[in-house]
Amino acid sequence: MDEKFSLEQMKKSSFESMQSLLRDLRTELEARIELALTKITHPSFVKNSGAINSVYLNDKLRREAYLNECESIVSDLISLGHKLSPIDLDSDINFENTSASWAVLSNQGEVCGLDLEFLPKEVNVLWVVSPST
Repeated sequence: MDEKFSLEQMKKSSFESMQSLLRDLRTELEARIELALTKITHPSFVKNSGAINSVYLNDKLRREAYLNECESIVSDLISLGHKLSPIDLDSDINFENTSASWAVLSNQGEVCGLDLEFLPKEVNVLWVVSPST
């Protein structure tokens, strides 16, 4: 992941450049998740052992790849200085509604930071600032 997404670089950014950084980060994260899912959802990947079994297996494998990629992304961001904590994991029976969230917590000593919500088809990326600043 590019150094421009480091916590220190983002803290130094102006409002206009922050908007651009967040758009770039969102684009990069969505591309990584899409790539991880593309490898799993290809029809030739899942052996046909009956429609119900195939759907179950495919969703199970997609969920696993998706969550692994989310954790990999968060790990990369942590290595760039972000102090992200898991907030929510909604592992819905319908894979498309499965979401995972990480954010900076105010009790971690940071006054600002990322708030990320991952969904299979999109990523929400916010820069949050503590009201105490």
